Amino acid sequence: MVNYRRQVGSLVMGQMLSLLLGFILPLILVRLLSKNDYGLYAQFNVILSFCTIFFNFGFSSELYYSYPTAKKNEKIILVFQSFLMLLFAAVLACIILCFPFIKTFLQLDLSNNNLYYYLLVCVFLSVPEVLITSLYVLNHDNRTSILFLPLTTILRVLLILIFYYIDSSIDSVFFAILLSCIIKFLFVAFYTIKLVLSYETGKLIDRKLLLSQIRYALPLGIANSTRILVQQLDKLIVLSFVSPAVYAVYSIAFYGVPGLSQVYLSISQVYIPRMSASYKCLDVRKLIYLYHSMVLKTLSYTVPIIFIVMLFAGVIIPFVFSEKYVESTPYFQIYLSTFIIQSIGAGNILRATGETKYSLKAYIYTAIFILPLTYFLIKYFYLSGAIVSATIAAILPKVLLSFYDAKVLNISVFMLYPWRDICKILIISFVCLLPFVYISFLDLKIGFGILILFISVYLVITFLIQMYYKVFVITYDDLTSYFSKYILRR
Repeated sequence: MVNYRRQVGSLVMGQMLSLLLGFILPLILVRLLSKNDYGLYAQFNVILSFCTIFFNFGFSSELYYSYPTAKKNEKIILVFQSFLMLLFAAVLACIILCFPFIKTFLQLDLSNNNLYYYLLVCVFLSVPEVLITSLYVLNHDNRTSILFLPLTTILRVLLILIFYYIDSSIDSVFFAILLSCIIKFLFVAFYTIKLVLSYETGKLIDRKLLLSQIRYALPLGIANSTRILVQQLDKLIVLSFVSPAVYAVYSIAFYGVPGLSQVYLSISQVYIPRMSASYKCLDVRKLIYLYHSMVLKTLSYTVPIIFIVMLFAGVIIPFVFSEKYVESTPYFQIYLSTFIIQSIGAGNILRATGETKYSLKAYIYTAIFILPLTYFLIKYFYLSGAIVSATIAAILPKVLLSFYDAKVLNISVFMLYPWRDICKILIISFVCLLPFVYISFLDLKIGFGILILFISVYLVITFLIQMYYKVFVITYDDLTSYFSKYILRR
C-alpha cells in the first residue's frame, strides 16, 4: 500500500531543497552582475520557463489521468508515447522561435548575439524534461522525488559559478545553463528508457492509446499554454518597452516566497491521481473530501507566510537582492497577494475528471480579456500597468475554473470549498499579525536577524492555533507521533 503522506513529504522535501539551493543563485548574481546583465539573465529565464511550459501541451500531465488505472503493458506504451510527443513539441517550439517576428518581439536580437542560439537549444532540451516529474510521482519513486531537483539545481548553480569565475561575462552564464540542460535531458532520457525496458511488452506504440492521450492532453495542453501566456504576457510585453536594467527591477516582483508554489505543486501531484481514481469509481463524495483536504493543507501554511512577508517586504527586498532593487518592493507585495487565490487548487477537479475542455475555456476567456488590457496598461502606465495586468491574469482564471469545477460535479461553488475552515485560517492569520503590524508602524530599524525572529514567532503562534482548531496541514497527533517515534527513541 502506498504511503501518500511519505510521498508528499518526499516531493515537498525535493522541491524545497531545490528552491533553497536555486534561490542562492540570484542572490549571488544580483551582486556580481550589472543591472543590465542581470536583466538579460532574467529575460533569458522567463522566456525559457515560458517556452518549457507553453510547448509541452499537457503531454506529461496526461499521465496523471491515464497511468494510475492502465494495465501493466499499457503503462509503458503511455510513457514512451508521452516522451515522443514531448520531443515533437520541442522541435515545434524551436521552429516557432525561429520566426523573425517572434525573435523581434522577444527582443532576442537586440541584447546579445549568442542569447538566441543558447535559448533555442535550451528550449529543445527542457520541454521533454517535464516528463520526469510525472514518472517519479506515478511510480512512487521517493528517492528520485527527493534527489532529482536538488541535484540538478546544485549542478546548475555550480556550473554558472565555475564558468563565470573562468570568464566573467554574461555569455559564460548562458553557456553554463546550456550545459546543465544537456545533462538534465540525458538523465531524463535514461530514466525513461530504463523504465520502458523494465517491462516486457510487444509494442511501444498503440494508436488507440495515442488518440486517447491526445484527446485528453490537447485541451489541457492548450489550456496550460494559454494559462502560461496569460500569466507571462506582462513580462513578455514589458520586454518591448523597457531596457534590461529596468526589466531586472520588475523581475524581482515574481520571485515570491521560496517554497510556496513548490509545496502546493507537490501536494496537488499526489492528490490528483487519487481524486481521479475516486471519480472513476463514482465516489464523488470522496473526491470532494480529498479536494477539501488539499485546499486546507495548502492554505494553512500559505496564508500566514504571505501575510508576514508582505508586511516586512520593505526589509526583505533590500537585504536579499541589495539596495539597488528596493524599488521592486511594491510590485513584489502586490503580486505576492495573488498566491492565496492561486493556492486553492482551482482546476484540479477538471484534471481529475478528464473535463479539460473547461480548463481551455477558462483560459481562452481570460486571454481574450487580458491580451488587449495588458498591452494598453503597459503602454500607458508602464510597470504599474504591468503589475496590475499580472495580478488580474493570476486571479481571473482561478475564479472561472472554480465555477467549472463546481459545474462538473453538479454542485454549488459554495459547496466546492470548505469555507468555514478557510475563514478560520484567514482570521487566525490576521489576528496573530496585528502585533507585528503595530511594530511595523513604529518605524524601527529592524535588522534581518530580528526580522527572522519576528517571522518565526508569528508563524509558530499561528500554526499552533491552527492546529488547535484542526485546520493546519498537520495535527497535534502527528506531532506527538513524530516526537515519540524519532525524538524519544534517541
